[in-house]
Amino acid sequence: MLNNSIALKAHEAFEKGSALAEQGNYEQAIIQLQNAEVLFRQIDVKGHPFTIPLANGVSGLANTLGLIGLSYQKLGNYQKAVQYFESSFINSKFEKGHHFTKFSEGINENLLACYDTMLSLNLLDRTEDLLKSAPEINTAFQFPFSLNKDAVILARLYELSPERYRIYQNFYRLAKEKDSEIRRLEKKSDEASMRTLSILIWSILMVIWAVYGTVVIDALLSQK
Repeated sequence: MLNNSIALKAHEAFEKGSALAEQGNYEQAIIQLQNAEVLFRQIDVKGHPFTIPLANGVSGLANTLGLIGLSYQKLGNYQKAVQYFESSFINSKFEKGHHFTKFSEGINENLLACYDTMLSLNLLDRTEDLLKSAPEINTAFQFPFSLNKDAVILARLYELSPERYRIYQNFYRLAKEKDSEIRRLEKKSDEASMRTLSILIWSILMVIWAVYGTVVIDALLSQK
C-alpha cells in the first residue's frame, strides 16, 4: 500500500523547492528538491510512481528532476543541469503520453540550450578534431551516452535539433553504426561463451555419468 505520509512529505518538499526556484533562490531550491527526489524515489520503489501525478499530469519524480535541472541551469552549472534533465526521462515509457509529451518539449528546449552553451564554452576549438577522431564507445550505457562526454554533446545537439546541427549528421551516423557493431560483436561473443560453457557442462556431466555407470557395473559384478 502506498505510504501517504511519504507522498505528503514528497509533495511538500517539491512545493517548497518550486517556490524557492520561482523566487530565484536556486541553491536552496535544489536542497528542497533533492529531498523531494529521495522521497519520490521511495514511492517509485514501492511501485506507485504514477498514482499521484502532479498538477501537470506528470510524475512527481520527473517534475522534481526537471526542476533541479532548471535550477542548475540558472546557476550556470550546465553539466549538472543536463544530468538532471536527461534523468527526468527515466520512466518516460510509463508516463501518461499527452501530458509527458508537453513536459518533454520543455525539457528538450532546456537541454538544447545547455548543450549549446557547453559547446560554446568548452568545445568550439576542438570540434573539428572531435569530428575527425574515431568515437570511443562504452556499451555499459545506451547510445549516445555510450560516447565520451564531449562526443555526447555533439550527438545530443544533433538529436535535439537535426536541422540546426546538420553538420554533425555524419559524425552521429558513424558513431551510432560503430556502437551497434560493437554491441553485435559483444552479443555474438557472449553467445559463443555460453555455448562453450554449455558444452563444458555437458562434457562434465557425461564423464560423471560414465564414472557412475562403471561403479554400478563393478558393484553388480562383485555381487555375483
